[in-house]
Amino acid sequence: MARARGKLADLLSGWSRMLFNWLTRHEEHSVLVSRIKMPLLGIFVALISWLSIGCPIVGCYVPIDSTPVIRNTSVTPNPTSGSDSVTISTSINMYNPPDDCYITRVVCVINKDSTDMEPLGEPDHNYGDGLDGEPYSISLYVGDIEPGTVELFINACNTLDEWGRDDIVNLEVTEE
Repeated sequence: MARARGKLADLLSGWSRMLFNWLTRHEEHSVLVSRIKMPLLGIFVALISWLSIGCPIVGCYVPIDSTPVIRNTSVTPNPTSGSDSVTISTSINMYNPPDDCYITRVVCVINKDSTDMEPLGEPDHNYGDGLDGEPYSISLYVGDIEPGTVELFINACNTLDEWGRDDIVNLEVTEE
């Protein structure tokens, strides 16, 4: 039975290759050909896959990615113009988080020193209700940093202990 399925899959593979070549040659001349090309080849791919593995179900899914996403990070004042402290604001979002998954920690790292950021207001954990996300902010003392460009790294963690990607912001420390 497996050998017969393999031969049939090879036969369908050859037919689909010939059909793809024919459709490609004729798609510029016909709107119908250009519209049926991909759906028709999708059917062939599904049939070949089904025959190759002997499985009656062919499906696709999008994995759930619940890692935090840092957006809209800003530093004020930037450049510092002699100011000895800055305020860092950001918003954190998660798309498609599982139940009981929310942000547990937001960290700002400057010159290898990390400081936890605080939520602005009470977090509502409704991450999917818009693009705004949960707002976080912190004021940092930068008076002891030498003038120049300093990178700030912002990151967040959720209840599943998944960390998002660092958001990197440049801070220009300047004298008056």
